[in-house]
Amino acid sequence: MFWNRIIDRKSLGNRLFGSVFYKFVSGTVGYAVAHKPYSLEAIQAKTLRKTRDNESRDNELSQENELGFLEKLSLMMTKKLNEQVNNYSQQGKYQQAIPFAGRALVIREKLLGDEHPLVAKSLNTMAELYRQMGESVRAEPRYRRALYLWKKTLGEEHPSFATSLNNLASLYVSTGEYARAKPRYRQALEIRRKTLGEEHPDVAVSLNNLAELYRRMGEYVCAEPLYRRALDIRKKTLEDEGLHYSFLDNLERAFQTRSSGQFFVMERPLRA
Repeated sequence: MFWNRIIDRKSLGNRLFGSVFYKFVSGTVGYAVAHKPYSLEAIQAKTLRKTRDNESRDNELSQENELGFLEKLSLMMTKKLNEQVNNYSQQGKYQQAIPFAGRALVIREKLLGDEHPLVAKSLNTMAELYRQMGESVRAEPRYRRALYLWKKTLGEEHPSFATSLNNLASLYVSTGEYARAKPRYRQALEIRRKTLGEEHPDVAVSLNNLAELYRRMGEYVCAEPLYRRALDIRKKTLEDEGLHYSFLDNLERAFQTRSSGQFFVMERPLRA
């Protein structure tokens, strides 16, 4: 009886420790850290975003928990495959990355079904690889399929849906289809403002992309304030110095284009 009590206490302690540890690594338990003050709207948007992210994460975990050992092992393999995709992408070897991205997509479709957020991620990854290779004919249907899945599984007001809109719009910009890119950039911007708050870095990216589109279309009066707003947000967040200087370059080019009357084709718009 005595040893049983000790074992029970140990198992209870392990369960409690495991629960606290899981909450710690998952971000549900934290420590007080001094931050700059946020507006009420920013706090509400941050809370809403965290709730939605937790809900989508819980849905993924619940579906994964229903899988057997071999299926879970296969899903873990997709993470390794995607690491290979990222490594090749960073080296500009998009053709070599395609087979790894394709395998990850097949595994996720087989285990999770055709309509799952992780399947949408894999489709988006493949679309981006094809876009980088200049194969817009192959990229567009995959972008559209990912957009449809995120809309169906997470809703039209989820940041992932906004990112998918942004990526599809960037594809249209690269093919010169500005009329098709504009409404998607605008919709992505509004979703991010609503779900992430006015001063989130992703909002700055959307502002920059829309401004670059206006500049390409020769609408400099519309482009300039968007560039400036994106730059202001980056100055406040200071998350990525490289993006900060990219925004400065974009604003400078907008002034050069406007003053000279010439049209400069710059690098593809920034994507989240």
